[in-house]
Amino acid sequence: SDYDWTFDIIDILLRKAKLVHADLSEFNIFKNGEERVLFDMGSAVLSSHPQAQEFLRRDVSNMVRFFRKRGIAKTDADSWMEELSR
Repeated sequence: SDYDWTFDIIDILLRKAKLVHADLSEFNIFKNGEERVLFDMGSAVLSSHPQAQEFLRRDVSNMVRFFRKRGIAKTDADSWMEELSR
């Protein structure tokens, strides 16, 4: 699902690339059929950046809000932040 892909990509960026998008919204995800592309990485920061956690929370909150508006509310932002900090 789009929801699962979005939060998987946030997790992959953080854990494997040590990056936080830092400006993530629905406008930064291109979907073509089943293919999805995350773009506009110009604001991305390393996970070691002093404001990385703040940016991550904003990214997560933006995406939770987007999906909630569409009736998809699997997990709240606080729960995602807890999951991502493990």
